[in-house]
Amino acid sequence: QNREKTPLFEFLSFQDVHGPLQFLHEYSSLFEKKDWSHNRKILTRKIAIVDHYIGLIVNALKKKGFWQNTVMVVTSDNGGAREEGASNWPLRGSKGTILEGGIRGRAFLHSPIIPENLKGKSFPYVMHVTDWYPTLLRMSGCEMPENAHRLDGAAQDIFHNEPELKRTHILHFMDPLKVEARKSDIRTFPVLSKRKFDVTVKAAIRSENWKLITGRPCHSGCSYSNKERNSRYVIDRVSLDDVESSKLVRLYKIMEDPIERNEISHLFPEIVDKFLIKLADYYDEQRIPQNEKRDHSSTPTDGVWRPWLKKEKYFYKSFTGTSQNENNVSHHSQGCKFSPKL
Repeated sequence: QNREKTPLFEFLSFQDVHGPLQFLHEYSSLFEKKDWSHNRKILTRKIAIVDHYIGLIVNALKKKGFWQNTVMVVTSDNGGAREEGASNWPLRGSKGTILEGGIRGRAFLHSPIIPENLKGKSFPYVMHVTDWYPTLLRMSGCEMPENAHRLDGAAQDIFHNEPELKRTHILHFMDPLKVEARKSDIRTFPVLSKRKFDVTVKAAIRSENWKLITGRPCHSGCSYSNKERNSRYVIDRVSLDDVESSKLVRLYKIMEDPIERNEISHLFPEIVDKFLIKLADYYDEQRIPQNEKRDHSSTPTDGVWRPWLKKEKYFYKSFTGTSQNENNVSHHSQGCKFSPKL
C-alpha cells in the first residue's frame, strides 16, 4: 500500500508483563545471579521479552519506511502487582488498591517527529488512559467522531511546553460492589444524608492537587514507602489496619504527598464535602455492573478461549431504574489523513 496516503494504526496488547509468572525457556538464566526474590527474577525476564519484541516492531517499521512518521506509545494500565515481583516504589500500594501505587500508570512516548526541546521531558499534568484516543487523533490531524462529546477522554497537548488543554479532574475508581462492611469511621457526612452513595463504597477521585478516597483503599500491601527501595522486592503483606487509624474518608494533597502519608480530611471539611457530592453524582449516573452467574461452559477444554454464547446480551439499567441502550462510539466512517499537528 501507499505509505504516503494510508495511515497505519496498530494496537498491540502484550500478555507480558501480566501474570501468570511464566517466561520463555531461552530467558531462564537472565537475572539469575541477582539477589532478588524468585518472582522478581521471573517478572524482569518477562519485561526483557516485551522489550525484545517492541524492538522487533520498531525495526520492522523502519524497514518498511514508516518509522520517520510514527508515534509510538508504550503504556501500562495500572500499578504493578507486588505479589508478582513488581515495585511501585516510592508510591504506596499495589495493583488492586486505589492508592497511587495501584492506580498511577507509567507510560512513555517516542517518535522522530517530537520537537527536540520536548525529548526526555515529562508531562506534568493529570492524564487518563482514555485521553490517548482523542489526543492521538488531534495530534495526527484525523477528524474527531461526530459523537465525540460522549467520549470519556479529552485531547491533551502533550507535545507543547505550555499546553492549552489539560485535565484537572479524574474519577479514579468507583465500585458499588466493593463496600467496607465495618462502619469504622465515627464521623458523619450530612451532605450524603439523602444520597444513595455512602462512604463505605470503595472510590477515589482527584481534582488538581486534591485526592479523596472513600471505603477501604487496600487490604494488604498498604505500608508506607521507606526512603530506600526494597532491594530484594519481597512481598509487602502489611495490613491497612496496622499502619493507620480506621477511616472511611481520606484526603491528600497528592502533588505534595504522592506517597499518601499525610491524611488531612479533618483539616479541610469543605473540600471533603465537595468531593463527596461529586462522588454521589457519579454514583447516580453509573450503570449497574453486569455480573452474570458463573457459566462453566465458558471454561476451555483445550486451553483456548473462544466465544461460548450464541447471542451476547448487553442491557444497561441505571440506578434510577431507567433502561438505556448504549451505542458504541465508532470512528469507522471518519476521515483520517495523517498530518501531524505538534
